[in-house]
Amino acid sequence: MNDSQVPGRWPARLCLRRGRKPARRGGRFASVSLSAVAALALAAAAAAPAMAGTTPSMITNGNDVNIAIQGPNDTLDFYWAVNGSSTWHPEQIAGTGTTYSAPSMTTNGNDVNIAAEGASQRLDFYWAVNGTTTWHPEQIAGTGTTYSAPSMTTNGNSVNITARGTGQSLWFYWAVNGSSTWHPEQV
Repeated sequence: MNDSQVPGRWPARLCLRRGRKPARRGGRFASVSLSAVAALALAAAAAAPAMAGTTPSMITNGNDVNIAIQGPNDTLDFYWAVNGSSTWHPEQIAGTGTTYSAPSMTTNGNDVNIAAEGASQRLDFYWAVNGTTTWHPEQIAGTGTTYSAPSMTTNGNSVNITARGTGQSLWFYWAVNGSSTWHPEQV
């Protein structure tokens, strides 16, 4: 005996009648409900430019928590707070039209380092000394070189960054701390 023959069980093929299409019960209600859901989804999408567009990056930095995120209108925004405090200090690292991916962030000695895909598929890097609001921008790789969010780490006395390049290629960049000379290597 299969499930459709067990007393008290629904047939395996609900709503299907022999040789016919499924019954259309509640079709008008379903259409109205679907329209309402679509309208809400469109309204939420219209509000999206006011919200952050990507995943944030977060690190601990001494006794602070640091967060970097691609902000509204493709800005690069930074927030920090002392552990245990609910007071967040916002900073804008880079203005409108500068950031097109989730940032990657790390500490490096007494500095904070952030990398992100910049305008025109560039790879951009920013650093600041802890306790200052002065961010120093550097271009790691030029126009048409970067097609993903980067990943970054420190390695002894250098910074290492990787990102996807043209044609699904993978690139690795490194620079010695204190130098703005970036060394590219295709992986």
